Amino acid sequence: MPKIEAIIFDMDGVIIDSEPIHLEIVKEITREHNLDIADAELQSYVGSSTLEMWADLVQRYGVDESPENLANRTKDRITSHYKSSDNLPDVSGVKDLINKSRQTVKNLALASSSSMEHINIVLDKLKLTPYFSRRVSGADLARSKPDPMIFIKASELLETPPSSCLVIEDSYNGVTAAKAAGMTCIGYRNEHSGDQNLSQADLIIDDFNLFNLESFLSTFSES
Repeated sequence: MPKIEAIIFDMDGVIIDSEPIHLEIVKEITREHNLDIADAELQSYVGSSTLEMWADLVQRYGVDESPENLANRTKDRITSHYKSSDNLPDVSGVKDLINKSRQTVKNLALASSSSMEHINIVLDKLKLTPYFSRRVSGADLARSKPDPMIFIKASELLETPPSSCLVIEDSYNGVTAAKAAGMTCIGYRNEHSGDQNLSQADLIIDDFNLFNLESFLSTFSES
């Protein structure tokens, strides 16, 4: 198999433990429309863009508001939360993993369904901006995860073929997109991301603190 030459990180649920924040904001807006949607249903959209989520919910529940407006309201509330927070919750062990990734592979990118504004705020507040000069927002693309477009775009920015890219994802949609792009994928099981089916991933882990990147890359290159 080709040697891994680049690592692509998802953001929500992998770098920032943001899913509880997103879930509560989406639930607030659904309650404003007198809807009571189960957490499990909302968590099935983890990894997809906010616009795609609202487009589906509007059609399914007959919400009397456009998906575009709902997506914008969601984005604005998340932006306000991020900007006002002095301590955004990073995922345990991820900063060390990012540092090791830079030392080992050097070529890093971030590919998130979140808006570029949110990506930049999170990286700045978590002091991770220098690690990710290459960033892709699914909000800027015609199709988001589980479509592979976002990862294909990331591989182009990295100037690295998909077969030499490793993706770290926490959602079914993200893992599906990575594998459809022809990439190796590590599935991170984040308890706050709901019951995600990560079975397509090449490896599933529960704790970044216990993950040995060098050993994984060495084993993979020998397989």
